[in-house]
Amino acid sequence: MDNGEQGWGTSSNEAARLQQEYECMATKFVKDGINMEHIASTAEFYGASDTEQGKLRPLPYSRLPRPLPDAAVRLLVIPLLDQQLVVKADQLCKDVVSKLPEDVQVYFNKGEKLHITQFHASRPEDVRPNAFDPSGGCDLAVANHERPGPAQAYLPLELEAMEHIVNTTPRPTLVPERVLMSDTGTLLLTWVDRSGNIDRLRSALRSCFPGSPPKQTGIIHTTLCRVVAGGPFNAATRKAVAEECDKWTGLLKGHVFQPSVAWYVLEELYSNCVGPTTPLEFMQ
Repeated sequence: MDNGEQGWGTSSNEAARLQQEYECMATKFVKDGINMEHIASTAEFYGASDTEQGKLRPLPYSRLPRPLPDAAVRLLVIPLLDQQLVVKADQLCKDVVSKLPEDVQVYFNKGEKLHITQFHASRPEDVRPNAFDPSGGCDLAVANHERPGPAQAYLPLELEAMEHIVNTTPRPTLVPERVLMSDTGTLLLTWVDRSGNIDRLRSALRSCFPGSPPKQTGIIHTTLCRVVAGGPFNAATRKAVAEECDKWTGLLKGHVFQPSVAWYVLEELYSNCVGPTTPLEFMQ
């Protein structure tokens, strides 16, 4: 196993934890299907498409029913700059979605925006104007949409800190672990990091930004597409989806992705890497 460029390696415990988590997620979908309450809770983030009649599309944060301030959503991601894998992901999505009922609406993430989320300095449902400040830089008792955005002088400081952390982190060595549909209706490509550098990166980010949202991703995943309307799914549909996911898990085995850059994104469109983006280089 490749343990990375400076001897860090994923512990067997961490790899086993991720594999067990992915197994639980896949099993839960087959058993229970999608969580319709979750689908309903995200409805405010979608609106009618301007170009496709009857289709729902993610809304800009500025156009939500309860709009968010500028630069309210800030995150660090690893872009999936692997064209071979992006092409496969597109076909994967089509194959899995073909197993869903025709009345189900699915939003496909664009290939050039596919990514692996690492850290949120501020989330759409938990706005934090100053992630350096343990308080988040605001009164957290205030309704989320009423919290202020970050001061303009703050953003360069946040970027500088993230750049330093990424620049001093060796490149991860990522391998696809499993394709699965989660109970949130998202089709995921999940990963294991052979180098251990993802853990190192995330730990450094949490330490640097104590005022960031407590909710951070605990897995390594790429969201390929998501159910935005329709469901629930019957047992036959769930089984067909799971079988298609398992097929693609096998097809992606052996692929290795070693990213050289991360992106710092001031996200403007719900759950998409759309907005001012700064590439940051991992230590080579």
